Amino acid sequence: MGNMMPFVAAGLAVAHLDISNVCEEYGGTFTGGTIGGGVDFKVAPRTIARGEVLYDFYGSHQYEDFTASFNAWTARAALVLQLP
Repeated sequence: MGNMMPFVAAGLAVAHLDISNVCEEYGGTFTGGTIGGGVDFKVAPRTIARGEVLYDFYGSHQYEDFTASFNAWTARAALVLQLP
């Protein structure tokens, strides 16, 4: 593939969420999964440009008065420099 390397990623997702309304606060630390993918491009002998998209999912959580579903999309780009 020359200077391009696609990849997939998966693993554990951990998030601390605070949910509040007028009178009460809910939330806590939640665990779930993450899955995504991206591509690395070699732009110079010691430099890589990366773009990736990740989806985090934490499932549904039942509270006394409601059910909440937590999930999130993340898109990011990076420039990776290899040290000598």
